[in-house]
Amino acid sequence: MSPVSAETARRGQLSWALADFAREPFFSFVLSLAFPPFFVGTLAADPIQGTTLWGYSLSATSFALILLAPLAGALADATGTRRPWIIAMLIIVLAAVASLWFATARPGFIVWTLLSVAVAQLAIELSRIYTDSLIPSVARPDETGRLSALGVGLGFAASILFLGLGYLASTSGCEDATVARALSSGSGIWLALFMLPCLFFCPQPPT
Repeated sequence: MSPVSAETARRGQLSWALADFAREPFFSFVLSLAFPPFFVGTLAADPIQGTTLWGYSLSATSFALILLAPLAGALADATGTRRPWIIAMLIIVLAAVASLWFATARPGFIVWTLLSVAVAQLAIELSRIYTDSLIPSVARPDETGRLSALGVGLGFAASILFLGLGYLASTSGCEDATVARALSSGSGIWLALFMLPCLFFCPQPPT
């Protein structure tokens, strides 16, 4: 392998691993640590109702993913390049999480909020299908384990950095509800920004 091709290969692998760095704040912040308490404590009528609705929403989204994942994989294999599909998923996630900034306790916003989170989760999980299918294009079989570990490590690092932003915002005097809404919406910008290397530098398989 020539020095140029080796450098290109390393750049493609790092770009692929950054996809996990891009996605993880959504899972750690919106689905797990910050937005669920805001939904349960502020948007829902009571904690029991909020916890129940949140759980049902996540379950329904997981079921929808089970149905759609094989179709998404088949489409990716049939069309070759994954870029249009990844971009489409990014646009859906951006629109869905941006709407979380407007999540308030007003009537009707519980359903809207749950739908926004569900759509964002579904789209971001489908984007993982498309990026994972690029592994054979960016790494040899003996490199896939190390590359996957790099992606997981970068994902943990992203969670720590994003939660650090939340901590700084909270200690600066911002209300917890505002922090939850702002950073949940901001997770979409984070996703789009750090997914760009994967779009530009990961080799695309042929049709």
